[in-house]
Amino acid sequence: MAQDGGIKMPQQLEATRLLAGYIAETRYKNLPAEVIWEAKRRTADVLSIGLSGATTELGKSIQAFAKETSPAGGATVWGRGFTASAELAALANATMTYQLELDDCHRTSHAHPGISVIPAALAICEEKKLDAKAYLAAVVVGYEVVTRVGMAVSPSIYVDRVFLAPGTLAPLGAAAVAANLYELSPEETERVLGVAAFLSPLALFEAFGGGAPIKNTAMGWGGSGGYLGGQTVLPRLFWPVESY
Repeated sequence: MAQDGGIKMPQQLEATRLLAGYIAETRYKNLPAEVIWEAKRRTADVLSIGLSGATTELGKSIQAFAKETSPAGGATVWGRGFTASAELAALANATMTYQLELDDCHRTSHAHPGISVIPAALAICEEKKLDAKAYLAAVVVGYEVVTRVGMAVSPSIYVDRVFLAPGTLAPLGAAAVAANLYELSPEETERVLGVAAFLSPLALFEAFGGGAPIKNTAMGWGGSGGYLGGQTVLPRLFWPVESY
């Protein structure tokens, strides 16, 4: 147990606090050139796959859902020429990308970091009119969070707990992106991570193993839920971090 101002703090809270501090404090100026270049390369990869996914039947179906559910918004739904709210654009774009199963995969964490963070980061930046430097920093932060948390819980997340790791981890990556872009404090970021984890879709590994088409939406719903958890109003509506 760690000591925090004389009060014993559970180890999971200590870990969350350290992670939240990293999310809140990381900015473009802190990043090495090679890391920035890699974030750009991964963005091009996700966009190209997403545009291919936009031409498929599932792609058209999720696009129609986004358009009907959010007739107005500031974030582009890839390949269709219309905009939706950031959370629904992230849902549609991540779903279109994931279904082709060509996106990047981090084997040790069993995560798909690119579509966990890039659709959400692009949607938020477009809707809020944030610049490329803010976007790239958020992508790096999101990758770090998804892979590090994934390495901490894999392989038991699907061996012992029967959850599909990518879909379950995605909300944390998207929440980290949102918290970084909104420039939330470490304390607010802790709460955002808690909200995102609580709202996680907890995708079942059985759906993946059985080939159920619903698995294609896991990353989209994860990104959408993580974004909602990262909106600045949500940390103030839920419990204080001390009550976890």
